[in-house]
Amino acid sequence: MPTLSEFATDDRAARMALSFVGTPNDPTTGHLLEQVGAVELIKLVSKDGPVPGMDDIATAVWRDRIRSATTLEHLATRIGGARSFRVIIPSDPDWPAALNDLGDRTPYALWAKGRTELLSTPISQRITITGHELQLLMALTSRRNSVMT
Repeated sequence: MPTLSEFATDDRAARMALSFVGTPNDPTTGHLLEQVGAVELIKLVSKDGPVPGMDDIATAVWRDRIRSATTLEHLATRIGGARSFRVIIPSDPDWPAALNDLGDRTPYALWAKGRTELLSTPISQRITITGHELQLLMALTSRRNSVMT
């Protein structure tokens, strides 16, 4: 049976896998990612033994949380279903440099559609609208009605 390490042979593949099995905004994983890199981090998840900067109990808890997140088959299905997305990692020119300010909480990867080069433009030139379509429509309608009255 293939292992996660066999799938994650380069930085992009390892970060893709980590984005599905890792906990977002996890400073422990983020710190380890900074220390050893994505490929080595996946190897540390897959094998037993010490993890830099963690005692035995912290290592066991960290590994169990990541290992129990998904099976390799489920991971392959999820990644296969996301083929229409582009995966952006910190070494890509479209990576928003401001995300690096998050330190150990920096996202492992960004899954994006559309003009990803816009992500690397200055923050002052960007606007983001996030939310459920119905809520967004209601908010815009409410705003338009209040301006018209």
